Amino acid sequence: MVIKTKSKNIFIKIDIEGSEYRIIDSIVKHANKISGIAIEFHETDPLRPVFISAIKKLQKKFKIVHFHANNFGGYAGDGLPETPEITFINNKINIKTFGKRKTLPLDNLDASNGPLRPDYKIKFNL
Repeated sequence: MVIKTKSKNIFIKIDIEGSEYRIIDSIVKHANKISGIAIEFHETDPLRPVFISAIKKLQKKFKIVHFHANNFGGYAGDGLPETPEITFINNKINIKTFGKRKTLPLDNLDASNGPLRPDYKIKFNL
């Protein structure tokens, strides 16, 4: 991945069916040009070490500001959705936060990926 721009306000949407893990290092390398990212991660159960590594790398430069479960994927054995959609904002951006959420999805923000299926309910143990 090559980012050739003078802008430092790029927002990236990533949904590349399992190849997202391959570009994490490049995203972190170019973090100074990226204001935010929305990434759909795939196969979080069989690729758990890779998924955890990717999240840790991203969190060095970005903070997680939203989480949504794609309701076309299942759940891993520990309850983590197989296909989470995670939104990150650059750590250098000062945004108003609303605290940690205990449950998701959020009304008036999230929508089911499969509208004929109920959205996955997520409860965090905070």
